[in-house]
Amino acid sequence: MIILGWGKKAKQLAFIGIEKCENCKNWCRFDLYKMSRRITLYFVPVAKWGKTYYAVCSTCEAGFEISEPQAQELLKKSVHLPDASETERLWLNLMGVEQWAREAGRKEFGASGAEVRQVLRDQFDINQYAEQWRGRYTDDEIAYALPLFRKYLEDNDLPE
Repeated sequence: MIILGWGKKAKQLAFIGIEKCENCKNWCRFDLYKMSRRITLYFVPVAKWGKTYYAVCSTCEAGFEISEPQAQELLKKSVHLPDASETERLWLNLMGVEQWAREAGRKEFGASGAEVRQVLRDQFDINQYAEQWRGRYTDDEIAYALPLFRKYLEDNDLPE
């Protein structure tokens, strides 16, 4: 009896940063995936073809196809990014601050999410936040996430 198989296989290659997803409009973690078609004989891959690369949103799981040169460039950049899980944890903490401010602003003043983000943007002090998070996160994680949080606050095209 011969056992032959075929299909697609996706492999996660790297954490490529926190970005805004064009599909769900959320700012979240993106990972680089390589997808290829393959044939297996007795569960051992014997041929691969049709290699494609995708940047995948961790929130809505939308995949955005990218070229091989773009994928190689993202891989080179990913080496210099801070630890993925800790950076994502810091990002979620920052999102928690923003969520708390939105809820408080809505309850206290009837403010919209955009109005609360405007107040946060006006009062956002990277140095103050850096001091607050120092000790819990590395300097690399803080230096990466806080400027992105500033960029997030300046984004006017967000889901409410």
